[in-house]
Amino acid sequence: MVSAARGVFNLFILDVHIFIEHKSGQYGGRSPGYGISLVAERTTGCLISADRACCYPITEHGTFDDFEEKAELLPPEDVGVHAAWMLLGRLRMVVWLIHHTPGSFVSSLRFMPT
Repeated sequence: MVSAARGVFNLFILDVHIFIEHKSGQYGGRSPGYGISLVAERTTGCLISADRACCYPITEHGTFDDFEEKAELLPPEDVGVHAAWMLLGRLRMVVWLIHHTPGSFVSSLRFMPT
């Protein structure tokens, strides 16, 4: 996931830092899937994020462990690529808003709390 997301960002900028916090089993909350959260910080301190997750469904018949045949999940690489493009789309929208809106609205965007 991380290397796939980095591959998307490297198309535009080489100075990308992605930190990994990997937990599995009981330390990961016995999660039935995986996901990625990407956060970009503007020079003004504003944070913009995108998240993407993929997991097995929990049905009324029981938990994900009870399935005899599990459906295939989206590959982790695709999850990383999708999250990276989501974040780039949000960054593009913020840049567009800053350049195409009145000054008072832009000022509120620059100091928008996260």
